[in-house]
Amino acid sequence: MTRKALSNESTFMLDRICIPVADELSGVEGFLGEELVSGIETIDSITRYVVRNGGKRVRPALMLLSARVSGAKSGPRQAAAIEMLHTASLLHDDVVDDAAVRRGLPSARARWGNQVSVLVGDFLLSRASRIFVEEGNQRIMRALSEAIGRTTEGELLEIAHQNDASTDAALYMRIIQGKTAALFDFAARAPAISAGLGTSLEESLGLFGFEVGQAFQLADDALDYVAEESRLGKASGTDLREGKLTYPLIVALERSSAEERASIRDALIAGKATREEFGRIRSIIDLHGGIEATLRLARELAERAKGRLSSFKPSIERDALAMLADYSAERGE
Repeated sequence: MTRKALSNESTFMLDRICIPVADELSGVEGFLGEELVSGIETIDSITRYVVRNGGKRVRPALMLLSARVSGAKSGPRQAAAIEMLHTASLLHDDVVDDAAVRRGLPSARARWGNQVSVLVGDFLLSRASRIFVEEGNQRIMRALSEAIGRTTEGELLEIAHQNDASTDAALYMRIIQGKTAALFDFAARAPAISAGLGTSLEESLGLFGFEVGQAFQLADDALDYVAEESRLGKASGTDLREGKLTYPLIVALERSSAEERASIRDALIAGKATREEFGRIRSIIDLHGGIEATLRLARELAERAKGRLSSFKPSIERDALAMLADYSAERGE
């Protein structure tokens, strides 16, 4: 099967997953439009741009399905807030990474500059927080604060180890548990808190999201080395060019010869790689099974996540969450 066919199959799978909450997901788009109006044209222009250039809405789908499973009242407005939090992190990430492209279009920072992008990201954070504040649930606000803090810690840990060839798998998992998995955790946990399910079931849904988030990021790591640029919406090999040591490269470093390790270190330190250099690094990764090891770990995390759902009664929505776990791990295949 070609990579294009795999991409189409992945999109079809996500559409199937979202069937139980399709109407609510449509409502998310409406709330994103309504909640992000400020009356300041610069803010409104950028928020319209980034929302219109939105992703697959995986995190809102996770929240809506978790709400159905837990019997919570969390709906499209709260799911829109999750997407705002995610979009805010992308705006900040693009500034940190000096990214020129996001999802196949010029990034916000490329169009409006770093200062404006950071401040609009802060605006998104404030609007998302307001939505959860209005629920009047202190435990949800505490969980939100922890998620934002863990996301920031993960991003800072990644920056601290940029271009660092000594980064090992354990450290890298700490990075993605913060920068990616923490928000997945909150998206799944918040409805359980809202429904008052109790600590055990809250923890089950939170850990489900946490493990799905890690699988999702690992699949992204693999995609950065194997997917066509049209599918990525950015140049392939971006992680390497930004000096980011992701899981496929960590595996290759652990298994490679001294000469191969030197090539990888040189590429990381340089912070850039020509097409030929990227091809050489990709060959080293292939030789030592870096992609396969990354996807294997993603699948293990997805299976572990699905086990967390056993405490909930069988339902279409529970099945959809299990499919979401599989989808998160399989996007890189």
